[in-house]
Amino acid sequence: SIPHADAFSDGIFGESADLQQQIASQYVTTFVLPNSASLHDDYWFKSVKPPSFNSSEEYQRALWWYNGATDSGNMAQAPVMSVDRLRSLRNSSIDVKWLDKMIEVREL
Repeated sequence: SIPHADAFSDGIFGESADLQQQIASQYVTTFVLPNSASLHDDYWFKSVKPPSFNSSEEYQRALWWYNGATDSGNMAQAPVMSVDRLRSLRNSSIDVKWLDKMIEVREL
């Protein structure tokens, strides 16, 4: 996982950060919240519908990977973008559907 995390980190943080990747990675900033799988009426569990998990509590165990990766310093986290900031990027987004999904996440 470390090589993937290094490439991911380079894409979202630092001099070589890519705005599109920062937009696309907004979900990760919510995965690391306490009880993230069950927040907002099980939003992530219901949205992702992970086939290997029967409840948000089970799914939470998988999401803890993100906490471990960021807390250990092995993976950077994208800057948290506000709804207003994300909306301001509508004309520069290469994937408006994904941008709208990240706006939805921020509006929770």
